[in-house]
Amino acid sequence: MSAGTAAATAPPDRPHPLLRLLLEAADGRFPPVDGQVTVLPGLGRGLSCSVAFTGHAVVATPLPEAEVRAQGPNGFGGSLTPTSCAGWPDRRPWSARPMSCWRPGEPAAQPL
Repeated sequence: MSAGTAAATAPPDRPHPLLRLLLEAADGRFPPVDGQVTVLPGLGRGLSCSVAFTGHAVVATPLPEAEVRAQGPNGFGGSLTPTSCAGWPDRRPWSARPMSCWRPGEPAAQPL
C-alpha cells in the first residue's frame, strides 16, 4: 500500500488482508525475504499487530503508513521493537511471543 492510502481498518464485510497472508504462509507460501515491511489496515477495535516472517514483516494498524514507516520498522526483527510499536494507538500492555509453524505429520517445533 502506498503512503497515506491505507484505510484505518479493514472493511467489516470482508476478511482482513492479514488472513490471506497467514493462510498462504500456512500453505508454505511466504512473503519474500527482502527486509521490507507491508503495512495493512488496523484490525478493528483499535487493535494493531506486527507479524514477523523470515526477512519480511507485516504491520496492521490504523495509523497512516508514513507514520508507521517513520518508526523505522524493518523485516529483520525491527517491526517488533518497542520503538516501532510505541506509536500504536492502543498502547495497552502487550507482550511479544515468537511463534513457530509446522505442517501436520512433521515434527513439532520445540518451545524456545
